[in-house]
Amino acid sequence: MLKPIVLGTFFLTSLACMASADEINIEGATLSRDVHCTSSDVGISGVGNTITLTGRCKSVQIYGTRHQVTFEAAEKVFVSGSANKVGGGTSQHLQVDLVDNEVRSTLKPGADGPSTLNVTGNKNAVAVSLEGPAAIEVAGSDQKVTWTSGPSVAPPKVQISGIKNSVKRGQ
Repeated sequence: MLKPIVLGTFFLTSLACMASADEINIEGATLSRDVHCTSSDVGISGVGNTITLTGRCKSVQIYGTRHQVTFEAAEKVFVSGSANKVGGGTSQHLQVDLVDNEVRSTLKPGADGPSTLNVTGNKNAVAVSLEGPAAIEVAGSDQKVTWTSGPSVAPPKVQISGIKNSVKRGQ
């Protein structure tokens, strides 16, 4: 009777390992790492890490403070924390939360619809280049969002609330 339980536990453990094989977690302080994504979910947490992501990530989640992260491409990018600097490539969905983050990205619509930018918190600075239909939502206070696009791209749909927030077209 013990044998089926042991085999069942081994099987379930193997499935759990296979399910998380596409997840990359980087946790620590002042780490420096280059990572190549192949549709992976990437989680970065801690303090002061310098991370370079190449290839196409499924999602990138950044938690903590004072990280410097560059990425080539991701379906979704989520930045939560303080004083993070994130930039680089293309994403369809970008969310920035908490305080004093600096983020730049190119927003590119996907097969499931327009690209989205959601900024909440306080004193975040976000610069995006739009490659197609986009929606920008800003809440909180002292947020600065700048967007640019080519001449054939329509201006984004903008929803703004809060205190001293700005959403402006850049050059």
